[in-house]
Amino acid sequence: MALSKDQSVPQHHVDATVVVILVNGKVEFSQADGSFEVLTPGKIVYMQPDEKHALEEFDLIIVKIQLAK
Repeated sequence: MALSKDQSVPQHHVDATVVVILVNGKVEFSQADGSFEVLTPGKIVYMQPDEKHALEEFDLIIVKIQLAK
């Protein structure tokens, strides 16, 4: 997935285990409980099925996403 400057992905969920790896750029990754962290290249986030999350974009980013059921 690639997002350009000032784009975001509203809160959503996926019915599979998700592994997110930021390849380029910097992005704020938030979860339903209000917690968030700024992801930088190489950072890995693991999520269980149906975990709600969102992305607020700071720079051009490229994210590698792997889904597993």
